[in-house]
Amino acid sequence: MFDSLNRCPLCGSLVRTTGKLLCPDCWSGCTDALLSHSYSHFCTDCGMPLETAQSGCPRCRADPAAAQLHSRSLFRYAGVIREALLMYKFHDVRELSRLFAFLLDQFVSSFTDRSVIYIPVPCSHESRTRRGWDQMALIAQQLERRGAEVEYGIGRTVRSAQQKHLGKTERHLMPSGSFYRRALPPTASGSQQLYILIDDVYTTGSTLRACSALLRESGRTQIIGLTITMD
Repeated sequence: MFDSLNRCPLCGSLVRTTGKLLCPDCWSGCTDALLSHSYSHFCTDCGMPLETAQSGCPRCRADPAAAQLHSRSLFRYAGVIREALLMYKFHDVRELSRLFAFLLDQFVSSFTDRSVIYIPVPCSHESRTRRGWDQMALIAQQLERRGAEVEYGIGRTVRSAQQKHLGKTERHLMPSGSFYRRALPPTASGSQQLYILIDDVYTTGSTLRACSALLRESGRTQIIGLTITMD
């Protein structure tokens, strides 16, 4: 599954199993935390886990814009996955991009056998300047190495405030002008190709909806959002 490493990047324990990225305890912590392992019902719009079958969660029922894009998240933003994301983004543990690519690709394979194209949501200019790399672009590159098809069809424009410093209401109101559509190959008339927008954290869905609106302008109509975590 992965190239051999001597130590688990999360806890530092020796990894004795050839081809594993994480130690058994951290790997179990990741797989046990999958929302699909704990819940059977999800909001049809944002993907929030629900205790019972409903048409949608209260937040999406109160927000007509939520129906513009169906999304799912693999995990809650907590526990070992939150730790892994923080290490990946802020401590330069780039080998974790392989873990996230594997988890995303496995999840997609579990719910569809359609041909898919992944489209990463670009990080902010501030984050890229500080970090020197784009976390979702690196995951997209790992998906390509796994044989997946990727289009880098969305760009970031203005130097807007970083989302982590904004409240949920402010994030919801972020202008779609923060993104632009790059040149993309034409789509065949009536194409049923599935496009999957990927990002690290789902908070209000405004970023995914803004990006999906741009993709629809290019004729890409079959779009869903997929994030590693939901905050």
